[in-house]
Amino acid sequence: METMPGLNVRVLYRSKATEQSPTRTCAGIVVAHYPSDGMVRTDPESGEEYITPHHVAVQVDAPLPDWWHYKNTDTFAPEIGDLELESSE
Repeated sequence: METMPGLNVRVLYRSKATEQSPTRTCAGIVVAHYPSDGMVRTDPESGEEYITPHHVAVQVDAPLPDWWHYKNTDTFAPEIGDLELESSE
């Protein structure tokens, strides 16, 4: 997703697969916006400059997935680029 989704919009998150874990998917609703401050930052390890991306808080549908690792909450804050609108199909 390239633009900030509205509050109460249903979104889908798919993690990127790695050697340690497969792709993981969850759906939920946007409950808060965390817009970027537009500041240019520098990665301390690579020295690469970047602008902090926009994030949103997503309240994940119950029951929580088995792989869920955010203890004591059903909400997390992914970058908007990692989200897509949930299909109504």
